[in-house]
Amino acid sequence: MALGIASLVALTGAAASNQAHLLNQFDARGANLAVVAPALDPFHQPIPLPLDAPERIARHEGVATVGVLDNAPTGTGGAAMAVRRSDLLPETQGGGIAVAVAHQNLLAAVDGEVAEGRWFDNSSGSLPVTVLGATAAERLGARTGDRVYVGDAWYSVIGVLAPSLMAGHILDSAAILDARWAATAYEDQEQVGQIASIFARAEPGQIDAVTALLARGARPGEPQHVTVAAMLSLTDMHGATDDALTQLGLVLGGISLLIGGVGIANTMIVTVMERRGEIGLRRALGGRPSQIAAQFVLESAGLSAIGGVAGLTLGVVACVVLAIATGQPLVIPWEVLVGGPAVAVVVGIIAGLNPALRAAKVPPTVALRAS
Repeated sequence: MALGIASLVALTGAAASNQAHLLNQFDARGANLAVVAPALDPFHQPIPLPLDAPERIARHEGVATVGVLDNAPTGTGGAAMAVRRSDLLPETQGGGIAVAVAHQNLLAAVDGEVAEGRWFDNSSGSLPVTVLGATAAERLGARTGDRVYVGDAWYSVIGVLAPSLMAGHILDSAAILDARWAATAYEDQEQVGQIASIFARAEPGQIDAVTALLARGARPGEPQHVTVAAMLSLTDMHGATDDALTQLGLVLGGISLLIGGVGIANTMIVTVMERRGEIGLRRALGGRPSQIAAQFVLESAGLSAIGGVAGLTLGVVACVVLAIATGQPLVIPWEVLVGGPAVAVVVGIIAGLNPALRAAKVPPTVALRAS
């Protein structure tokens, strides 16, 4: 039973850890991310979102983090602003680098990382600084401490982002400005300061429920003026993988318990055969069959309880070693930790019933003669 429970804990823990690792990979690619954006009016112009929409969305149950992108300022004639390494280069040599305007909360919402330097803080709102995406920094040949020419002004680079799995299509090829600075520096542009996108990251397993509430949360009473997009393919794969690995864990656990039960049953059968003399002596001294059966059932339960605790310890150690070796998160279902020894006792009792009943039916004379 110790080996059975150790296998149960180790296999279930390994499956749960692997499941958590895979689901984290899906989440890192946006399976739990929904994007809220303004809808278009009949003239194909965006209907501005309320400025307090992110706060209302963040209060919804199931929403983990919220990040905001504002509309980017434009250059001469309403064209996109060029980002160049020098003001001597023509605007047409911007290298396909866009300008993005981000709030401080954006990086956490899209699970972004700073490869070097730093992200925007409370002081950056009053300074002409920028954070470059990974691709933008490579194309410009710029690093932290350098200057780049954005539009018609110089900006100091305070950080460079690592490639983003979740929002790489927006951030990797962008020169990112602080939303507070942009609102001040480009206050003459009407669209600056308006929300372009709200990134709502859901708690694990809550993306469907969160997505259904986002439009109404962003604009109560007028949800038709809001668009909500989620990566449905990744979300569906996330759910299918979760279900499949959960079933795999249950199957492995059942097999482990079966192995432990068979081991207990074989042990008790051998015990009955080797202790026939003791059984005959007890019967000759007046022991009733029910007492003989209860003795072996209790022994089976006791062995199972000891094996369950020992197996639980061995299984947890195996899970810890596996998690350290593979770099996966350590996840052991609490049901296994709490129910493992209890299930071991139940399985042991069931496995010991047949040998106990066989022992109770042995006649005293046969048992004494066999001894």
